[in-house]
Amino acid sequence: MKQFLATILLMTGLSTSVNAADFSGSLGWSSDYIWRGVSQNQNSPALHLDLAVEHKGWYVGTWASHTDLGMDNSYEYDFYGGYDMQLTDKLLVGGGFLQYNYNGGIEKVTELFVGGSYADMVELWYYVDHENSDLSYLDTKFKVPFVSVVDLHLNYGKWKDGDDVIGFTISRQLNEKLNLNLMVLEEARHGKFSDSASLGFTYNF
Repeated sequence: MKQFLATILLMTGLSTSVNAADFSGSLGWSSDYIWRGVSQNQNSPALHLDLAVEHKGWYVGTWASHTDLGMDNSYEYDFYGGYDMQLTDKLLVGGGFLQYNYNGGIEKVTELFVGGSYADMVELWYYVDHENSDLSYLDTKFKVPFVSVVDLHLNYGKWKDGDDVIGFTISRQLNEKLNLNLMVLEEARHGKFSDSASLGFTYNF
């Protein structure tokens, strides 16, 4: 934890007042914690917490959730950080790292990533496992235009070994703080909706 706090101070600039940095956070609940097409909580509900600090494009944060990976573990806690550069009003590029940590003796995993977005319509991110490049993952998202009632995104992910993750996400901002979202995987149309979908709420603060 001391190393994490030290990283925050370094990333935001030691010569800069703490008040100059932007702090954000969210608390969420989902009917299932699905990560890259696979349930991380045995198709059971999970609580999530996200805390982050950002300054001039640099950011660091931590994220935590209930998990049940079928072993002697009960939670996951991640650290992440990176830098986003706004090249134009519409084009953003960036890169950073993600470190996944678990209790119950499960080894941590670290990924490096790079990617970007255009006009909040298209996103593309590429993740590489620090110790095993064969576990690289491509994550893309496309916002469907002309849908005003909700935000509808088509999601496509691809593992380096060729496995695909296909689905869509529907989200709606209920007020300034509260967001409702539904993620559905392609497998839902094969009679496995309850195992291939997750409904969630997020409160931003």
